[in-house]
Amino acid sequence: MKTWIATTLLACAAIYPAACGAAEQDARGAIAHAWQQYQAGVQTERELVEVQVTQAGQALPSKLLWRRIRYGEQGQRVSVKFLEPLADLGLALLIERNISAPDQIWLRQPSWSAARKVAGNRETRYFADTAFTFEDNKQLIGEQTALFEYRYASQGAGGAVVTATPKAGTVSGYSRRDIALNSQGVPVRIDYFDEGAQALKTLTFEELSYPAPGRWRADRIVLRQRDGSQTVLKVRKRLFNDALGERVFSQPYMMENDSVRGD
Repeated sequence: MKTWIATTLLACAAIYPAACGAAEQDARGAIAHAWQQYQAGVQTERELVEVQVTQAGQALPSKLLWRRIRYGEQGQRVSVKFLEPLADLGLALLIERNISAPDQIWLRQPSWSAARKVAGNRETRYFADTAFTFEDNKQLIGEQTALFEYRYASQGAGGAVVTATPKAGTVSGYSRRDIALNSQGVPVRIDYFDEGAQALKTLTFEELSYPAPGRWRADRIVLRQRDGSQTVLKVRKRLFNDALGERVFSQPYMMENDSVRGD
């Protein structure tokens, strides 16, 4: 109960500084709380996601994928497997996040006989012809707050903007990210800046839903780049606390083709 009260006060302070004395609270806590709420009451999650990519004013063939997630006290594991189009069948991504160890990312291309590790600066590369880098894919389920510095850029009754900058030694493709929180402390927009501090792209969390008290989800995520290209993620199906075995989060499983049923 004490932990719940402290967490609630932290969120309140982040959004309503006059009422809650946010001067004594930090921006890091507001970001951490937002993602704690995202994971609240969830052990596993399965999403069927449609991906719509537009480049140079032209829409590419829609993609379809399963994203499976296991949440734990020490971190998360994410399995992404593409179903459509046929050219992407077999494309897979495995992300392992641990609060006490570096992230591990594994990629499997349809033509490869084994998955390969994605590490270092390769995490800043774009993935599957989308506007999302490998780094972006990791951050779709939360922030590794120990790797970034956070400060408030603005605060008010309608929300806040938190600036995140990578700490020394943190590999990131961005010099900073400006994270906008709504009045409930939920991220609704992220502006990304390149090494020259120029605006690079903007992500918006849209069609917000609250499947359980405090827990939030975005059923539509849009990432727009400064060259006009964009990627839209639209969740077509979502299942919480579904039975997901350990094999789902393994490299051998990456080598198996998936189906829309997702069995």
